[in-house]
Amino acid sequence: MPPETPSPASLHAFGEALRLARFRKRLSLRTLAALLGLQSHATVHRWEHGLKRPLKPETLHALATVLDVPVSEFVAALYGESA
Repeated sequence: MPPETPSPASLHAFGEALRLARFRKRLSLRTLAALLGLQSHATVHRWEHGLKRPLKPETLHALATVLDVPVSEFVAALYGESA
């Protein structure tokens, strides 16, 4: 089972994976936030900069769906393992 809190390096790795996936889809922070139903693009900004991470599994799945990335890519970045 994954550790409850990812390391700072894992948060950074997740942020990089998220940023690259967003760039590949040519989405702005605001557009991605809106597609996820977030009230502010600042949340996505904090994820990308390794300051925070999505706390709900549903959010990781929504990110993966919107960005057309396997959820296992994000899980691996956060926890160093696959889904």
